[in-house]
Amino acid sequence: MTQSKSDVPGISPLAEPESLVCPSCGYDLRAIDSEKCPECGLAIDRTSMSVSRIPWEHRHEIGRFRAFWKTTRLVMFHPRRLAEEMNRPVDYPSARKFHFITVTLAWVAPAGWVAALIADSVRTGGLHLFTRLGSWLQTILIVSTFLAAWLFLFLATGVASYWFHPKTLSIPRQNRAVALSYYPCASLAWLWLAAALLVPVAFVDSAPRRLENAIFILAIIDELLILFLVLDWYSVSCLLMGAVTHCPPGRRWAFFLTLPLMWLACLLLSCLIPAAVFLISLMILSFR
Repeated sequence: MTQSKSDVPGISPLAEPESLVCPSCGYDLRAIDSEKCPECGLAIDRTSMSVSRIPWEHRHEIGRFRAFWKTTRLVMFHPRRLAEEMNRPVDYPSARKFHFITVTLAWVAPAGWVAALIADSVRTGGLHLFTRLGSWLQTILIVSTFLAAWLFLFLATGVASYWFHPKTLSIPRQNRAVALSYYPCASLAWLWLAAALLVPVAFVDSAPRRLENAIFILAIIDELLILFLVLDWYSVSCLLMGAVTHCPPGRRWAFFLTLPLMWLACLLLSCLIPAAVFLISLMILSFR
């Protein structure tokens, strides 16, 4: 959503001595030659801190497909390792590209299901008001709804970045923190799996009776999967914000409590698009 105050969107390399802090406790290690943090005892491997460990940063060497899905696993299951990248080079444009791809993947599968449901409802006459609209107005309303859904995901997955550049951090570290803030949405890339699990559920009416229980269980698993992915996005965002900024508990709790509210604000803002289209459609119909 936003960059820090620096004019350079990329992240400064580790060569700047002010940027080296303990990943665990935030202790300043600039003047420390020890291989362990004197504050918390964490082992510090200085030689490995000049190269990013985020697979997506090495996509040109290992391939984009492999790098993307390896990054999603890193973010989902090893968020503390991701937080340690604050002491390594992090590329802001790469982070935004990963964010864009994740949002699009998260949007495509559910959008397909919504399109199928709308088409089926129009065919069967389930949406009476919708079927009264002209074909071109139907198309505009559908397109605007899909764009609003993508916009919501884009805004919601980026709004947390506003919390990742407190003034207590130096500008280079603010840049790194903001870049890292775009990675927690990685779990949403797996929403395609949830959409795939819904395929058998769509045929529950025509399925043999003996398979109804299995399909019902599959539907529950699918709901739990979606819940897990959303909670992972939320928990990784909260953990990462605290780990990379080393902010006081009060700021962490504020982020924890307000992040869902920010998501809700993004949803309301995104809904303005189809709502405006719908009102315009009604105005056009009233003049017929």
